[in-house]
Amino acid sequence: MSDTRTFEIFRHDPDRNPKPYMHTYEIEVTPYDRMLLDLLVRLKAQNYRWEAVMAMPRATQGELIDVRPLGDALRESKSITLMRTDHLEAVRLVLPAGKHIPEHRAPGEITVQCLEGVVRFGTDAGTQLMRSGDMLFLLGGEPHWLEAVESASVLVTLYLPHGQ
Repeated sequence: MSDTRTFEIFRHDPDRNPKPYMHTYEIEVTPYDRMLLDLLVRLKAQNYRWEAVMAMPRATQGELIDVRPLGDALRESKSITLMRTDHLEAVRLVLPAGKHIPEHRAPGEITVQCLEGVVRFGTDAGTQLMRSGDMLFLLGGEPHWLEAVESASVLVTLYLPHGQ
């Protein structure tokens, strides 16, 4: 089971909201995180911009999540975890053309839905081209890889059987 800490951070971005506000963020703590600064530095070092992390917190129960195609914003967008619980995680994976994610396995069942662009998805059973609107699922432990034939975003939903 992961150790998740909740922080309330005072935010003010006059371009988005003229009034300052408190925002709640959840951050998973690892054994290497000794101070708050460690958590913030680790968050910043992840695969997307610091501003995106702060501007796009994970959704809470019952909150709508926008997974429409990014369109022109796709080029500047980064992958982001949309929501996570002990047993379920949803990630918008943004892949520039040519990006290859090597073979790996998920601990539990997954679904992959192509939101935009074209992705080549490979398993032991073969390779398929996924286009906007296509969706597939895999059982846990199945080896798979993917590659963006053209810039794409995909919605990956993972079942985490042991709260991994």
